[in-house]
Amino acid sequence: MAKDGSTLSCGAFRRPGMTNRRFPPPWTAEEYRGISYIVRDANNFPVAYVYFEPEPGRRAAAHLMTKDEARKIATGIAKLPELLVRTKD
Repeated sequence: MAKDGSTLSCGAFRRPGMTNRRFPPPWTAEEYRGISYIVRDANNFPVAYVYFEPEPGRRAAAHLMTKDEARKIATGIAKLPELLVRTKD
């Protein structure tokens, strides 16, 4: 419990009276403007952004992923709700 009386949950402070935030499945990954993939929940809420750089020189300088690497990460994140349901069974 934090000094102000709130509880710590998943790296974020939780205030008394707040409801749990839910991200309903299915989650989808979509390319956005040629610079990233956005993982969205069933309510179209963005859950994660995964950035990439198509140009090799700029990618190396900025330490970003290739488009294929970012796509694989985004699709892996999008599969998480499905995998969590399987492990609970």
